[in-house]
Amino acid sequence: MRYVLLAGTAAVALAVGANAASAQMTLTLSGDNYFEAGWINEKGENGTRKTEIRNRTRLVVDASGKADNGLQYGAKARIRLRQQATLDFDQSYAFVATPEIGQLQLGTNTGVNDAMRIFAPNNFGTGGIDGSYTDWITGLPNATGNEYFVTGDTETRIQFFSSRFAGFQVGLGYLPTSGSAGTDINRSRFFSTATNVNVAASRFQDIYEANLQYSADFGPATVKASVGYEGGSAKDVAAGTTSGGVALIAGNYRDLSAYQAGVQVGFGGLLIGAGYTDNTLSGLPQFGGNWVDQWEWNAGVAYTAGPVTVGYNFERSVGPFGGGPIVASSLVTGTTGTSLGAVTANIHSVGTTYVIAKGLSAGIEYTHADIYNPPGTTLSRPTANLVLLRTDIAF
Repeated sequence: MRYVLLAGTAAVALAVGANAASAQMTLTLSGDNYFEAGWINEKGENGTRKTEIRNRTRLVVDASGKADNGLQYGAKARIRLRQQATLDFDQSYAFVATPEIGQLQLGTNTGVNDAMRIFAPNNFGTGGIDGSYTDWITGLPNATGNEYFVTGDTETRIQFFSSRFAGFQVGLGYLPTSGSAGTDINRSRFFSTATNVNVAASRFQDIYEANLQYSADFGPATVKASVGYEGGSAKDVAAGTTSGGVALIAGNYRDLSAYQAGVQVGFGGLLIGAGYTDNTLSGLPQFGGNWVDQWEWNAGVAYTAGPVTVGYNFERSVGPFGGGPIVASSLVTGTTGTSLGAVTANIHSVGTTYVIAKGLSAGIEYTHADIYNPPGTTLSRPTANLVLLRTDIAF
């Protein structure tokens, strides 16, 4: 109830003083496209190709208006074509805003921590540790890619982004249930698997987020920093639940509790930064022994000179062996749900991007991953080498 009251209060505050004055809506259409070609060599791979290509196109429809008293309002949708003949969306929300207070968003989007988090510079190649490598390399820990469990997913939310005061900005968000987007209604109190490749599994409920970001210029230098938190209640697994046709072990799971901190410092074309995320034991069983914490830290540097940007990222991530926080191998194949230990990954990413013309860029990125699995597993130390070529067009 307090979340509904919070949203209502913010909406009223944004609309204070609004008159019935009419304003003409402005409709803009924009978008982007990427094409990506990759070569990968993973130790121990069997029956897989080393090369593949892929692409994605997005269209952004933005309708906005402004009343005579300065109130801004509208709606935004970002439509994606990224799977075989499948059209979906990762943004679809209405908004109202004032320059003095901030913007209230109502609808489908990623979370405030995804929008406001600060970490290692990623403006090169496919995005360094925040880029494409997690889609190509298998066996990585849960926390890899500098992600919270829920904030990066496309889901229906209530969010508020304040205006910036003395360099500070606040973001607040509420999500009734994870894995629910658009017109979907999910009132179940229990875990459910993803219905398709574009929707995450429903693992948590009554999720709240907060982020505090700071940004300021000090002469030729710039400083950015952020701290954030994400919490919520876990959905327990009911008897008879399956994932990929395999029965999961029913039981109680740990609540969501994750936090983030990061900083970037820039001077001229040089940008240096680092970040840390900790997903704690979120989503892991309350049974089965000692499960490991899920965390990662990252650091990096990037330099831009004219149309060229070069950069390097390092990331170290740790999580329970066997996959995601719910569908871990011990939960799928075991009979007691015991912890099998930790998997650790050290990831190096180096790349460059060249801006060929306005809206057109090309880049190359190399990623090396050393993955340390628990003793006695099939591969105790698999490695992966990945080269990605990328073109981006924004229109």
